[in-house]
Amino acid sequence: MQNNNSDAQIMRLIKSFGFAFKGLVKCIMGERNMRIHITAIAVVAFFSSFYDFTAAEKCILILTIAAVVALELVNTAVEQTVNLVTQKYSRIAENAKDIAAGAVLCAAIAAILVAYNLFWDMDKFRYIGERFSDNPILFLYLGFIAVAGLSFIFIPSRKK
Repeated sequence: MQNNNSDAQIMRLIKSFGFAFKGLVKCIMGERNMRIHITAIAVVAFFSSFYDFTAAEKCILILTIAAVVALELVNTAVEQTVNLVTQKYSRIAENAKDIAAGAVLCAAIAAILVAYNLFWDMDKFRYIGERFSDNPILFLYLGFIAVAGLSFIFIPSRKK
């Protein structure tokens, strides 16, 4: 009897992860700003490969990225909830949406400051420049990231 109960709990847990993943995908496909964040993550991941970050620096980078993505998810949930409650103009509804967007903005500004502190290194820029000069394939890869990123950002939103 207890085995069936624990199996049911495991299935509910697995389903909850599925719902969470589905929500993440819906936000990515429905929100241009989330696609901008995802594209920025790809660029950061590409350039991170040229740096020898410490474990602490990697953790800071991961937590910063997670904060921006999580707040964008919350912002989207707030916007959709407000839209569900009222289609008429309301200063309170506008405030709720603006405040949620402000939270994302704060995290994005913090992410820029973290990136500045972790990536700004003239010696490393020279090293990256030399690597690009020595290996034209890197230019192609960066070009692919740019084209794919811009295409991804500007695909029509699929809101439901």
